[in-house]
Amino acid sequence: MKSNRFATLLALALSTTLFADLQSDVSRIVAKTELFNGRAGVCVIDTATNTTLVELQAGDGMIPASNQKILTSCAALHILGPEFKFQTRLLRSGDDLILVGDGDPTFGDMELSGITDWSTERKQLAEEIAPWADAVKSGGLLHVQTLWVDDRIFDRNFIHPSWPSDQINNWYCAQVSGLNYHVNVFHFFPSPIRGGNASLGKYTPAMPWLSIKNRTTSNTSKKDKPSFWVARSPNSNNITARGNVNAKHTVPVKVAFHDPAVVLGETLAVALRARGIAVDSVKRVSAEATPSKGELIFLRETPIQYALLRSNR
Repeated sequence: MKSNRFATLLALALSTTLFADLQSDVSRIVAKTELFNGRAGVCVIDTATNTTLVELQAGDGMIPASNQKILTSCAALHILGPEFKFQTRLLRSGDDLILVGDGDPTFGDMELSGITDWSTERKQLAEEIAPWADAVKSGGLLHVQTLWVDDRIFDRNFIHPSWPSDQINNWYCAQVSGLNYHVNVFHFFPSPIRGGNASLGKYTPAMPWLSIKNRTTSNTSKKDKPSFWVARSPNSNNITARGNVNAKHTVPVKVAFHDPAVVLGETLAVALRARGIAVDSVKRVSAEATPSKGELIFLRETPIQYALLRSNR
């Protein structure tokens, strides 16, 4: 009896210590987070025992922040499991290639690598796409009739109908796709050119086919303020840059691009052509087509924890 009582007391003591440690850990994380003028409240409850594990300003009324992603992440982790990996596949079917998406949101995500400057971004993106193109070359295919992109793991509603229509080009309204690239956002690093339009040659991801109208100025006197911004025509990647650039941008101006699956397909096509492999066209697989099949040429696997890390920053 004494032994059982001791074990029970020991378990209670240990659990109390663990809860106290968790409370301290959460408090420390919140204290280190840059909230600027914001405030945070945290409440963690063990649903099995209805025990409150963490309570930090839990009863204070606050304006909600981006909290839905926490619930979405928890649901994804619960349903898919901690061992889940996104699998993006490149298949060969005759003289065609098929890029099959699995919803991986991290392909080409520079912030996961802590990269923010233009030249390093370009280099890193080229290194990420290189194994795909190299695998095709190693397989002996020298002429691709069609590079198909299959993004049907998700629907093709790139944006939610409730998103504000006047903000669709902003990075925080980036499109959602079964094939994603560079967080589905352009990074522009403009710099002034005396007496002319600003230079727009530094942007990522590299898109040689991109149409850019330059309506900028490069006025650099003390009275000239920066006002650079970028507009994208609806349902296209036709870009118009406007405003004044009075100094070289080291922090990118971010703009959501259109149709991420096709952008990734065209990016792969550029890498293939650079290796002497002809690509006639890039097309999207029809929604009604049978499931994509073919010889596996390349496979990219991304553990779910990287997506969770990125989405909950």
